[in-house]
Amino acid sequence: MALLGVGEPDDTYVDYTAFLRGHVTADPMRMGMVTVAIVAATAEERVRQSHAAPTVTRYLDAIERLGYQPTDWEHAQRLTTT
Repeated sequence: MALLGVGEPDDTYVDYTAFLRGHVTADPMRMGMVTVAIVAATAEERVRQSHAAPTVTRYLDAIERLGYQPTDWEHAQRLTTT
């Protein structure tokens, strides 16, 4: 939710699918932002598991082309897993 600039709902249980659907329904122009946030969150979670997964590699390549500067540790991880 932080990636979207949206506060967490107050409910104990959160149906994130319904929450995001409502967020996009309220303003359809948010669809791109929600999509990018979901992709980034998913890729970041997969990075924790393996830097060598094809999806992770493509994601890291894309964010580096957009200007992300990997840390020395991140760079070393990519070199040892390729």
